[in-house]
Amino acid sequence: MLAKLSLVCVLVVIGIAAQQQALADPPEAAALAERARDIEGLIASLEKELAHVRGQLARLPGRRGVTPQEAVDQYQRSPDVPVTVEFGVEPVGYPDAPARLLDDPEPAISATWDNRLVGGGTLTAIVPPAVYRQLKIPALDGGSTPLTPGQERAQVVKHIETHGIRATGILQPGGLQNEDFVIRVSEPEDVVLYIKGSGQ
Repeated sequence: MLAKLSLVCVLVVIGIAAQQQALADPPEAAALAERARDIEGLIASLEKELAHVRGQLARLPGRRGVTPQEAVDQYQRSPDVPVTVEFGVEPVGYPDAPARLLDDPEPAISATWDNRLVGGGTLTAIVPPAVYRQLKIPALDGGSTPLTPGQERAQVVKHIETHGIRATGILQPGGLQNEDFVIRVSEPEDVVLYIKGSGQ
């Protein structure tokens, strides 16, 4: 009788253990885990595509830029959304010891806003040589003039110091307390040169 009772106890323990194992690791667990990974990949792909579409929307012809303060306010709400910002530029100058981008001897243009944000910071658009060499200087009649080879940086700097710049991209905070912001452009379509007061 004792042996039969012991056997029953062992069977009960085995049954409970098997049930717990089934709950902890059901047969479909691997399939569900794989499905979860597929969904995560799909979400990541959709987020990347969304950022691309928003960037294209921000670059639509005729789109006017927001002020640097409005751009920062938008960044606080949606930090991953591209923004088109338009601002006057303080004197750019030429770096004493420019850091080269790959093998390019010319430095990027660092166009800094000629004003200050509410918190005391500023905003700078970084335009690399590969981008500013493809820009054109606009004319009042709506046309444009190609840049002179070898003088591209000087011509673009002169124009934006006079008229300002319109740039599209995602803001990146910086400074000791993230009070400064940078917008890095990577395509010629990210930069619009215009004539101040012309409505361009």
